[in-house]
Amino acid sequence: MFSLIEQEVKQAPSNSIRFRDIMSHQELRSKKLQFLAAFSAFQSNVSHDPHDSSVRAYCIWDLPLATNSALRSLMSIPDEYQQGYVFKTIDNQTPAISITITPPATIADCHLDQTGSGTLLKQLLGSKLFIVWPPTAKNLAWFSNKFGLNYGTMLDAALEELESPFCLFLEQGQYYLLGPGYIHAVLSAMNSAIAGVPVVHSNLRSEAEMAMAWESELLERRKDGTPLERATVENIERGLQEDRLLWNQLDMLEQM
Repeated sequence: MFSLIEQEVKQAPSNSIRFRDIMSHQELRSKKLQFLAAFSAFQSNVSHDPHDSSVRAYCIWDLPLATNSALRSLMSIPDEYQQGYVFKTIDNQTPAISITITPPATIADCHLDQTGSGTLLKQLLGSKLFIVWPPTAKNLAWFSNKFGLNYGTMLDAALEELESPFCLFLEQGQYYLLGPGYIHAVLSAMNSAIAGVPVVHSNLRSEAEMAMAWESELLERRKDGTPLERATVENIERGLQEDRLLWNQLDMLEQM
């Protein structure tokens, strides 16, 4: 598995890889060699300290998998997701799968993937512990002034303030459909890789509509907000448009 990940990272264009420091969560410029060196160190020595300055660890967020990727073949869509599900695709044909790769001791702070679509996840390497909060009115209101912004660490506050949390532990080979608008934090105790692809289904419609309404309202407020808030508007609009296109595809499918 490591050789497949190494091959994927080496072949990916630098501008398609988003690296982050596992301690500060700051986004960084291309760190291919440093990432691979650290990942290799932890692969061969599980007792290696991820905070050891001699091998600085980085994370890779949401790296799109190439259409001919060997890793993509490991993310086959299970039979139970073949009927009635519409996946985000590349060129209206190939599922738009991305992968997040993390060294030990990585904590992905509270975030959500999409508001209008769910995410079909598959754990490709290692394991991850998810702490998940549903998109209730209270939880989304709390998240309104943090979503998409460089807010700093908020996991401790989320554990205190948000309602109805649950834990999800994914081991290698397991799938899970994370619903639209679900806030989550992710803890990785070992080398870990997880793949995901956005998806819609009629069972997800009510939560998706509620979460998209929240995001649309947030979008309108940010258009007149601070410079930092206004800078997030384009990304929010793009995400909403992509989700609405998926629902349009599902609507047409159900009318056939």
